[in-house]
Amino acid sequence: TFGSQLSFDVGLLFDHAPPLARICSVVYVGLPFGLAFVYAMQRRHAERRHTDVLTAFYWVAGAGFVLYLLFPVAGPVYAYGQLYPLSPLPAEQVLQLPSVAPPVPRNCVPSLHTAWGLLVWWHARPLARWARALAAAFLGLTLLATLGFGFHYVYDLVVAFPFALTVHALS
Repeated sequence: TFGSQLSFDVGLLFDHAPPLARICSVVYVGLPFGLAFVYAMQRRHAERRHTDVLTAFYWVAGAGFVLYLLFPVAGPVYAYGQLYPLSPLPAEQVLQLPSVAPPVPRNCVPSLHTAWGLLVWWHARPLARWARALAAAFLGLTLLATLGFGFHYVYDLVVAFPFALTVHALS
């Protein structure tokens, strides 16, 4: 429905631009540093009223893992195996594949990395312009990583937005 399979497209981009893939990999595994950065910046400006970023992060983790049990989906790197990212299948062929994924973690819906990246970005709003720009770059690279490494489909990232917004509002 998006005109192409974006996770395959970004995966191909990573194959053609290894430095970008390495940067995205560092950002993806460096998620705790994004949280620590925003938390430290908020503590530095303790006189201002901030929503609690730690509480929101914990709620995303807990609720997200419950949702994984309700919507067990494996990313394209697991579902397509050797076909990812070089050979995306047309929708007709995808529908003919067995609906049973290999024995891998089914942790796609919603993308918790996307939700956490959104929280970093949203919680950076009251901070200095450079901190907001850093948080925006963190979010953008996290989104690229979740797609390019084949861990998620675009749908998982889309679902992460209302999920993160709900958790943000509740916290």
